[in-house]
Amino acid sequence: MKILFSSMIFAASLSFISCASPVVNNNSNLDLAVTSPPSSPPVSPTPLIEEPAQTEAIPSDDSTSFEEPSTSQKVAQEIAKQLPERDPVVILPTRDGNLDASEESEEMAEEVAEQLRKSGYTVQTRRAMNVASAINKIFGRSKGIRGPSIGRLGTALGLGAIILVGLANADENEKSVTTSIYTNNRGVFEEISNSSLKTKDKSAAFQQRTSPCTENLLTNGDFEKDWEKGWNRTYSDIDEGSSVTEVIGASGSNLLHMQHKGLASVSLHQTASVPKGRIFFQFESKFVAREGPIGGFSGTGTAGFTIIFFDANKKYLGLLWVGSHKKNIFEDTGLVGVPQSPQSTNSAAFIALDNDRKVNDRLEISRIARDRLGKLDLSKIKYVAVSISVGATHQSASAEAWVDNLSLEVCQ
Repeated sequence: MKILFSSMIFAASLSFISCASPVVNNNSNLDLAVTSPPSSPPVSPTPLIEEPAQTEAIPSDDSTSFEEPSTSQKVAQEIAKQLPERDPVVILPTRDGNLDASEESEEMAEEVAEQLRKSGYTVQTRRAMNVASAINKIFGRSKGIRGPSIGRLGTALGLGAIILVGLANADENEKSVTTSIYTNNRGVFEEISNSSLKTKDKSAAFQQRTSPCTENLLTNGDFEKDWEKGWNRTYSDIDEGSSVTEVIGASGSNLLHMQHKGLASVSLHQTASVPKGRIFFQFESKFVAREGPIGGFSGTGTAGFTIIFFDANKKYLGLLWVGSHKKNIFEDTGLVGVPQSPQSTNSAAFIALDNDRKVNDRLEISRIARDRLGKLDLSKIKYVAVSISVGATHQSASAEAWVDNLSLEVCQ
């Protein structure tokens, strides 16, 4: 399997060509995928749910320690005093009464969650796929946190408690961390605690942003306007197969729906200029790759995102592919001529997403590129192209994608 880039890529236009192997594809309600995944075996995606690590208790106030507890430890200690039982818990980052997706707030929530896990609690955050899916369904686009919505979320996830952790500037040199704990009382979630902690802590969560991230560098990434706004469509071979590209309404929000059946592929893409800093790609997606009727002999669909890095002259530097495909059932048998999954190289890395599952994730793509693309010089990145594609390698195979809330941001 190969992913070929036409000269249009070097013009930052991103045209994908399928070559007798899976092509870039995207389908399904809320998913992003990109042409052929890696061979042997695909690079594992960033874990969406972390299993609780039950080691080491959180240092208590009277524990013998030579180090001052971090802010996350202090917050976790106070929370642990209030939680009546060790039922499943979700921690959500907030700011000014709303869910907050900023890196600073997300990191604080993650740090507090990790401290509670060390004390034996089963804790998830909004980065967990099931939590993200429930939040999108219950809160919608408003992200405003209210009592009834908290109760619906807790019931939907079978939680014992929901903890809101909020960050705010206390003054020029301090930050304030507020916590609100809602526990399940016979099916009704009631607030049992509300506290605030001022800190000058220099932990990772507070150092994530010395200045705000950029605004979303993608145009119409939430598809509230039709796909023609900000996006360009490209076919690898317009005479092959059939496809649909449309924006549809769902749960009070619009999302992109793409579908392709038969040989070749179709993709939407746009290119953004990026400043120096840490580059983040956030997405909600669901990709579905389908084989033809005869497994192993009638090709596969592929769907996903392709993220391509360019220098100031729009010269190709490297790429990441994040998506889904169906692995050929004979791939590991040693038979000659069996289509292989794409292999990662020092200029192209592949991250596999579970097929036919909703995913809500935020990837630090500059870090992934640094770790996996040995030929790429991060200091040369000036442009980033994002492509959403669906395609197939056989006339009977197909792929489908549902995509929403795409964001490309650069943080200091």
